[in-house]
Amino acid sequence: MASNLAVVKALFIYGTDIGWFSMLASSLLFTYCLTLQKSPYYGVTSLLRHLVVAAVSRMRGKSLMSALLKSWKRPREYQEQVLLRILAANGRTSYGKDHRLHQMTSSLEFRQQHPLTTYEHYRSYVERAMEGEKNVITGQEPASFCKTSGTTGSSKFYPYRDRLANVSNLWSKVDEVVYRNFPKFGLVQKHFLHLTAPTVSKAKCGTELVSMLTLSPKEEYKLVRYTTPPAGYRISALKESHYIHLLFALREPNLGVLKVIFLHFLESMMRQLEHLWWEDLVYDIEHGSINEAMQLDAAVRAALVRELGGGDPERARQLRAEFDKGFVGIIARVWPNLRAIISADSTKVWPEFKQTYGKGTSFLPFAYGATEAFMALACWPLEERPGYTFLTSEIFFEFIKLQDVDQCQPKTYLVDELEIGERYEVVVTQFDGLYRYRLGDIIRIVDYHDNCPMMEFLYRMGLMMNLRYEKMDQTVITDSLHAAVARWTGVKLTEFALAESKLIPKTSPAYEKDELMPFYLIFVELRHVNEMNANRPRRTSEELTMIDKEFRSRNADYDRLRREDAIARPRVHIVRQGTFEELKHYLIENTNVTANQYKVPRKLRTKEMLHVMLDNVVVQ
Repeated sequence: MASNLAVVKALFIYGTDIGWFSMLASSLLFTYCLTLQKSPYYGVTSLLRHLVVAAVSRMRGKSLMSALLKSWKRPREYQEQVLLRILAANGRTSYGKDHRLHQMTSSLEFRQQHPLTTYEHYRSYVERAMEGEKNVITGQEPASFCKTSGTTGSSKFYPYRDRLANVSNLWSKVDEVVYRNFPKFGLVQKHFLHLTAPTVSKAKCGTELVSMLTLSPKEEYKLVRYTTPPAGYRISALKESHYIHLLFALREPNLGVLKVIFLHFLESMMRQLEHLWWEDLVYDIEHGSINEAMQLDAAVRAALVRELGGGDPERARQLRAEFDKGFVGIIARVWPNLRAIISADSTKVWPEFKQTYGKGTSFLPFAYGATEAFMALACWPLEERPGYTFLTSEIFFEFIKLQDVDQCQPKTYLVDELEIGERYEVVVTQFDGLYRYRLGDIIRIVDYHDNCPMMEFLYRMGLMMNLRYEKMDQTVITDSLHAAVARWTGVKLTEFALAESKLIPKTSPAYEKDELMPFYLIFVELRHVNEMNANRPRRTSEELTMIDKEFRSRNADYDRLRREDAIARPRVHIVRQGTFEELKHYLIENTNVTANQYKVPRKLRTKEMLHVMLDNVVVQ
């Protein structure tokens, strides 16, 4: 009996010690959290939730980056291992058996026996998988099919076994890059993430059809780290999405990073903030309200108003004081603890942005990727070391020299065989069913990190116009212009070229300082059908509008952006006959283009080319 009492006493004392230890550890943890640059709107629960999500992401990021760093030292060895894992994972699928993937034992054998491919090579397999057939193209059944925008016809669909894991791993790597470059970045600092809600549909088999970066409701708990509440990511209209993202970001004084997939979206938001919304946003922050002009679902509006918690007059006062000083350097001034802007500058707006809204901030160029795969990571701020380093521990890469890209099955080079300064088309083999897949992306090698090349993206083969994410390619543009001009009275289309509004210098008469949204400039040279029409240079506004309508009918993303006023109407200019001949002479005399090589440049890429066209515009 005495021995039993002794055991109970010992357990009580031991349990008490454990309890005190747990309380002490919890107190120390909470005290530590109070020293961090946490959000002033956090309570104990929300702070700990953020800490747990951030800690898990940090551990994942450290592990993934550790594997990458090792692979950059021995890229050929790691690339061989990656390829063999891919072949083992999918070798017994219908596709794998048709192409004998399960019998291949080396990258040499794989490159000798498997052809270089494009999407049409996979279309029938993908369609079978979308119909519900099992084990067609991936050993593990796809959890989703990621779709492209379909700018030249029907969309392309790519199977993904675990899209969310791919996206989560990407963000973890990006965050780890931030921690490595900016040691003062706090574990519980808030992040800004700009995303709008895309349309989600389902294939016949019931699997979701989504864009690559679509958020999932089952992962909303991870959004605790972001300034915008979960309800804000359910908004699909771009204007309302911009307003709500800005509202909650401006409310947060301790913001750590700005994450925007494409920098031009942040540039547009800053222009809207300066010219349209700042007073309304300050009012809403002060009073805990949301501007009634924003067309929001009632449930979404109610959820967001609850998050505002009745308003914050002190933060509103701080913001108003900064806005009254002007908008140069506004990002650094309203968020003094901001470490970096993380974004892809697909439209090359950073040089101007860093002199205006982004003055005093660091820019990390995010990652290089597409719907087909995430392929490379920016590991340093742009001003320190530009370029992306390939994800050699995750994707098997091959490259085609630029001079060989017109061949059907050209020679390919491995990742450690590339030369600095040379241009290549990227070819990928990945875990989700693409083998020796030609992306059509042209890159240039700019440096090496350890034994792995660093690259910059140059362009997608063929003409591509892209103000936002609409990706207007040559087929869409050509067909639209010919269809529109065919309905114009008495003329035929001779030549055409396009430019993006960001190319217009501020000193040009064509610059429109009051236009907040980007737009296309379209230059068309016409031939009169008969002499009677030669004295009729003016086109009606209805005729000029036809081009916009044709673009909208052929490109769903362009149509959406126009509906949401995220892209302004195109400016259509009629140029004098002989203008394109003048452009030809200019380029032959002032560039490396020879007469034998010359092709009409459908996309105007320099201010000098634009100047030639604007000088020849017929007054309408």
